[in-house]
Amino acid sequence: MSVTPVAGRYLRFESGGQLFALPLTEVREVVEAGQMVRVPLTPAAVVGLSNQRGRVYTVVDLVALTSGSPPATPALLVLLALPDRVLAVGADAVEGIGALDVKDAEGGSPVARLGDRAVTVLDAKTVVDLVDGAVGAKAGISRLREAP
Repeated sequence: MSVTPVAGRYLRFESGGQLFALPLTEVREVVEAGQMVRVPLTPAAVVGLSNQRGRVYTVVDLVALTSGSPPATPALLVLLALPDRVLAVGADAVEGIGALDVKDAEGGSPVARLGDRAVTVLDAKTVVDLVDGAVGAKAGISRLREAP
């Protein structure tokens, strides 16, 4: 995975006992997860669909996407700011917003340290690539479609 470190602030959040960070400029908002609808025949990393202010978001579990472990039911959703997708990642808690000293990691996502914890730094494009890899790019999951 190749992520270009972004100067600026990151949203740091916990999911499945791991810390993740996304550039704040790529986050639309964080909302309570509420009710989600599971979609049959989708990979386990796709937790379901969630209606947020009239937009239906595909919700994914980052831990399941990156490690193949079973997904968890999130307490929060991080809605990504994407021009052609309606995609959200599940989170257990928001850790905070702030700058990170991002370092490239060999063969993986860039990482940062927050105290004694490692933070996996992703960007929205990397999340989209992970989802497309898990479900197959042809599936078009989470693609924004115009109403007929």
